[in-house]
Amino acid sequence: MTRQASELQNVSGLSRRAFLGTGISAGAMVLTVGLQGGALKAGEKQASQQLNAFVAIEPDGTVSVFIPFVEMGQGVHTSLAMLIAEELDVPMAQVKVKEAPLGPEYRLHWDGAVRYTGSSLTIKDGFMPMRKAGAAARAMLLQAASEEWGIAVEELLTEAGEISHLSSGRKAAYSTFVTRAAENAPPLNVPLKKSADFKLIGTPTDRLDMVEKTNGTAQFAIDASPPDMLVAAILQSPVFGGRIRALDKDAALAMPGVVAVEAIPNGTSSFVDYVLAPPDHQPNDPTGTVAVVADSFWHAKSALKEVTVEFEGGAEAASDQAFSARLRSRVGEQGVAAEEAGDVDAALADAAIRIEADYEVPLAAHMAMEPMSCTALYEGDRCTLWTGHQSADWVATVASKILAIPTENVKVVTPYLGGSFGRKNNADYVVQAVSLAKRFPGRPIKVIWTREEDTKHDFYRPQVLGRLQAGFDANNNPTVFRQINIGDGPQRHAGFAAGQPFDHSVMDSSANQPYDIPNKRTEYLLEENAVPLGFWRSVGGAHNGFFIESFVDEMAHAVGEDPVAFRRRLLSKSPRFAAVLDKVIEMANWRGAPWMADDGRQHAMGVALHEDHYTIVGEIAEVSLDEYGMPKVHKVWCAVDCGTVVNPSSAAMQVESGIAFGLSAALMEKVEVQEGAVVNSNFHDYPVLTAQEMPQIDVAFIERDAAPTGLGEPATPPIAAAVCNALFTLTGKRIRTLPIQAALS
Repeated sequence: MTRQASELQNVSGLSRRAFLGTGISAGAMVLTVGLQGGALKAGEKQASQQLNAFVAIEPDGTVSVFIPFVEMGQGVHTSLAMLIAEELDVPMAQVKVKEAPLGPEYRLHWDGAVRYTGSSLTIKDGFMPMRKAGAAARAMLLQAASEEWGIAVEELLTEAGEISHLSSGRKAAYSTFVTRAAENAPPLNVPLKKSADFKLIGTPTDRLDMVEKTNGTAQFAIDASPPDMLVAAILQSPVFGGRIRALDKDAALAMPGVVAVEAIPNGTSSFVDYVLAPPDHQPNDPTGTVAVVADSFWHAKSALKEVTVEFEGGAEAASDQAFSARLRSRVGEQGVAAEEAGDVDAALADAAIRIEADYEVPLAAHMAMEPMSCTALYEGDRCTLWTGHQSADWVATVASKILAIPTENVKVVTPYLGGSFGRKNNADYVVQAVSLAKRFPGRPIKVIWTREEDTKHDFYRPQVLGRLQAGFDANNNPTVFRQINIGDGPQRHAGFAAGQPFDHSVMDSSANQPYDIPNKRTEYLLEENAVPLGFWRSVGGAHNGFFIESFVDEMAHAVGEDPVAFRRRLLSKSPRFAAVLDKVIEMANWRGAPWMADDGRQHAMGVALHEDHYTIVGEIAEVSLDEYGMPKVHKVWCAVDCGTVVNPSSAAMQVESGIAFGLSAALMEKVEVQEGAVVNSNFHDYPVLTAQEMPQIDVAFIERDAAPTGLGEPATPPIAAAVCNALFTLTGKRIRTLPIQAALS
């Protein structure tokens, strides 16, 4: 199908300088002349021409798309490229993704504040800027063709990377006009396609990285190997915040290939000490890490075993069991209100039926398959880094502060990330690599963490306890709901909660619940935790989805009602939630009572409904118990309302991944801390869900013509509650503390 250009005839132009001033928040693209910055010299081949910050066209017609978001398995490089290709009218086979350089034009989050991949914001915040970039580039090419052919723009058509004129039969590839197009003033307010005209958006599309990730040629951060590179293996103080008291290097220095043994900072407080710190701030970063630098990782790791080191200080009293006791000792207190409606205290006092329950989640690790890794090269007043991190801006800031050079002199190369789930939001491993590079100028140095270091020095999902209370009138109508979360959160640990009445990362997705209950209050009570805490997939939703949807099930049973019917009657004022619930119960053919399945075991279903990162997800889990009394999850049905779905195949994969991640944590994951150190060390004592344990998952998306919302995290919060609710129906036992396997054993 061709696309007519008549819609562009009234589009006005303006200077590049003026266009730059229109602002990132409006989805503006910075337009430049070309990547090579000048006219071609005699004998030179034509260079690619960059039509705006996100689009360049190569001489062979390939469309280079500059993406400021990292690819860590979620498929966003393909989906974002689809947005540009849709508006530019080019096939995906003609598109090539490139990493965008550092620059303010690529900061698409929070009104241009930061370049970042996370918080399920990539498609949400990239949807309009990418489409506008494609549409603007198309308009510039049409204008150039109009000028070259002497034909009015409104008579020209675009399709599959070509411009044509039906009356004359003329046709030429975009690359024919790109040099002239780059000289034109960029258009303003270019019309975008109507959703009914989409050819790519909403169509299942193969991922652009599929082949290289299948045949093993894909390059991850840990694969970086610039010439003459040194490699460092590290040993960090096992106690959080510990320092090196004594260090004997001699035996290690005598080992083959070893260049040096260095004491370096931990980097644990990378946000407070570097990213958010004022220019004159001196980092209070414990020198608690030993790094053996050698010509290979094997030599470095082997020599590390010969280092004799004594550590001291740190959070030696930290214990997950002691922290749990502290949380439970405070359940009778009142916290800071995060949300309040009506008179909760009076409604609880007057309730004909009143119930309460305490729920708790343990610390959990991220366990990304690619451990932490960063390669740094410091040369004069410049630095290049190769690392898997969720914000190239933050990486550049860390390097500039350690090396005392401008951020403009820092180049950040972000290969594929072998998973993150929030872990590579922190920059401790970057601090370590840059600190070493400063001591070895002119030579690249790569820091690689072992799995043991990665497990013992994560930024963990917080340990949180929630007390929930509800009351009903004499007709079994819920009249009051109260929730208090007690614990500490990653936002406070990172310094983002300064001046805030509560840590939003602990209360995330607890407020604005859809159920029609007149008196509501959610509260936050800080109990400081010395264990490093981080942003774990779905953040506060990870515990709030479990707390709230388990307790809503308890509310239904308290008045003798089917959990689905109970939810349904409380959603009269929340039609989007009701539509998701209706869809998932239709998919699963909901059963409210256990039944004998074909495998000869009793099966039961559990339901959960939750909104996280602007996306509504309903899940139903089918569960049984094996011969050892442990849960087996057979199938999960999931309905999702996330607005426009850009790439349905990647979107479904994201939902499946979120369910798997949440299910793994719900069933078996728990970080244990004793005397300030993590007990777990690898997958043998921190097991995660295996392929054999993975249930079948059916996913359906609610069709809604609306701007897209996030998908990386929203499927994670409901799954623990759905499984626990099914287990209650099956066994009559209510599980209120995760992980499930420990609770049942």
